[in-house]
Amino acid sequence: MPTSWAPPIEECTLEESIIERVRSLNSELQNIRATGVSKMIKNKNNEKNQYNQGVKLSTFEVGDRVLKLVEQVKSKLEEKCEGPYIIKYEENNKDLVHGDRLKEFKSSRYCCRVWK
Repeated sequence: MPTSWAPPIEECTLEESIIERVRSLNSELQNIRATGVSKMIKNKNNEKNQYNQGVKLSTFEVGDRVLKLVEQVKSKLEEKCEGPYIIKYEENNKDLVHGDRLKEFKSSRYCCRVWK
């Protein structure tokens, strides 16, 4: 095959090539979107499972003694919790605290033992 030969040029119009390109993009985009959605769902399920492994469920009831986490600790030597508080139920209570900000109060940790 001589090197001066060139492959035959297909005759096509600009309009035909544009239409063909749009068709191929439409079919490829549908597949790409479907793949993206399935990967996104799989990733969300993985995130959910990892988050749920680290969550500790704690239930507080009326009368329990709890510690409340301080919103902003001003120095590293300052206490991170304040309290103990007693959980109460009142009709028009405006002082609500989310359960994530509460810890169970264990009196043996925070009180001195008296030796006889």
